[in-house]
Amino acid sequence: METDDLFTRAARAIVEADREAAEAVAREALSAGIPPAEIMQRGFVAGISEVGELFESGELFLPELMMAAQAMEGAMSVTNAALAASGAA
Repeated sequence: METDDLFTRAARAIVEADREAAEAVAREALSAGIPPAEIMQRGFVAGISEVGELFESGELFLPELMMAAQAMEGAMSVTNAALAASGAA
């Protein structure tokens, strides 16, 4: 699996507010050896930024924004657990 594809899938999971997909992509990226901070920044943060832009332009509404935030929480729980396990957190 190509790294850029993982980042794209991570961002897409957030935009689509798919918590299960976000958690799965986070686990997959960690298994591929991608550092948690890089996964967050290049994948999930990019997705939540897009959600913010869509909300600002009126293309998404508060319920979708909140669901995207829940997907982001799922991704963060996976990456934070990896950080804690490595002793970096």
